Amino acid sequence: LSQTRNMKRLTLQTGLPYQYHFVMLKKNWTEAQGYCQEKYTDLATITNSQDLSSLMNATVVNSSEEAWIGLYNDINSWRWSLSDEYFYGTGEMEYRNWENAEPNNKMGQETCTTMDNVGKWNDLNCENSRSFICTSNSYILFTQAKTWYEAQKYCRTYYKDLASVRNQTENDQIKNMIQGSGVIWIGLFRDSWKWSDGNNVSFHIWNSGQPDNEYGNDENCAVALLNQLGHWNDINCTYAVKLHTSKTWYEVQTYCQTYYKDLASVRNQAENNQLKNMIQGLAFVWIELFRDSWKWSDGNNVSIYLWNLGQPDNGYGNG
Repeated sequence: LSQTRNMKRLTLQTGLPYQYHFVMLKKNWTEAQGYCQEKYTDLATITNSQDLSSLMNATVVNSSEEAWIGLYNDINSWRWSLSDEYFYGTGEMEYRNWENAEPNNKMGQETCTTMDNVGKWNDLNCENSRSFICTSNSYILFTQAKTWYEAQKYCRTYYKDLASVRNQTENDQIKNMIQGSGVIWIGLFRDSWKWSDGNNVSFHIWNSGQPDNEYGNDENCAVALLNQLGHWNDINCTYAVKLHTSKTWYEVQTYCQTYYKDLASVRNQAENNQLKNMIQGLAFVWIELFRDSWKWSDGNNVSIYLWNLGQPDNGYGNG
């Protein structure tokens, strides 16, 4: 994945249903998020198929385009299933004993934690089945295989919770208990994909084989693939690429006058060709040229309108 790919990044504006807009700036995901939160509401959230249709209908782009959305993988949210803060001493909630190069979020879907028989930890897909260890007043090992969530439910029903490991002493204690049992679930887990605006992720439309965290490349942000009906792909959040806008002429004029000089004037064929080469893949872009609208013949400003229904319409382009 190249940092110079021409991508589109989507934002949303307040309102139900969501209104989606493009922004003509070159930003990575974090920069785009900050911009959208300042200028609009946030990066785009997609909560159902209707939102997805609205997003695609608002997209006037070349079929090869991609677009930032507000979905991100919260890779730094590791915490213990047992959340009682009084159970932990100072710094004990942060104790970790990861294996080298772990956690690596292999295939983009590893959000739960195992311990092996040398006491090292690894992140793993929570849907895998493993033995597990519960905690109450002591540790209790169960060799029957369950998914992480099944193990969590079992431990919470019959004991206190899946095991927390607060320090090296407890880590060694569990390591000695599990010899011959293979890897086991412990209580450490993290949040997976989240929306930037805080909405729950209850709707998924990943493209085939995604998310995959390709080549372990820290692909922790999501794009909508506009040539794949808006289906999602995970990519590296740090890519800084172009964004494009879908605004009215007056919105664009205000933006350009605020942050630059003005909308583009085209003074000759050379400048026209320059712009033409810049906008390949876009259906159209606004330029500065405009005309006055309706006027009173005596020079008064037009401040009241009483047009008939459907008028004015410049019927058949007839002036």
